[in-house]
Amino acid sequence: MTGPRGIVLLDQGAAQRGYIETICRLTEVKIVGCIKAIEDLPVSDRPVAVCCSSPGGRLALGRQLEALHRKLFTAVHPQATINFAAVMDGCLINAGVVIEHGAVIYPGAVIHAGCVIEHNCEIGEYANLAPGVLLTGGVKVGPLALLYAGVKVAPNVSIGEGAVIGAGAVVLHDVPAGERWLGVPAHPH
Repeated sequence: MTGPRGIVLLDQGAAQRGYIETICRLTEVKIVGCIKAIEDLPVSDRPVAVCCSSPGGRLALGRQLEALHRKLFTAVHPQATINFAAVMDGCLINAGVVIEHGAVIYPGAVIHAGCVIEHNCEIGEYANLAPGVLLTGGVKVGPLALLYAGVKVAPNVSIGEGAVIGAGAVVLHDVPAGERWLGVPAHPH
């Protein structure tokens, strides 16, 4: 792996810390500092890994770091497969994830273990995909969207900004921004 040999961990008490620590250990990237607030950031050019479970919280922290011209650390587990896809800064990609050609993962997105993202999908900024999500070809997931475990999304469906999809749902139609959908097939709740 090429890239930073040391990062600073901005820990807001989230489960992502364990994932980032594991990925760092497996890829020989050292965590050289752990802080609780942006005000405590040391002066350096080291990337920052953000640990915060709320997509909105991750977005706010990411924006503050951008304003300070700090690079976000992208953590990709060595057992993830990325085939000719674009993964932007600040993403967390866990073990067993498969991302196919033409997909774009925008900054700050979190993709948990076992997700499959087929060709030409887009995952918006700071979106969060729980374990086992399946996105078939051409799916667009908006910024800050949250898809719980085992969600399946049909081809070319769009999920709006901040939408929440309940565990195990099968999404066959576009989901408007900010809505909560559940069920098989998924429907507004």
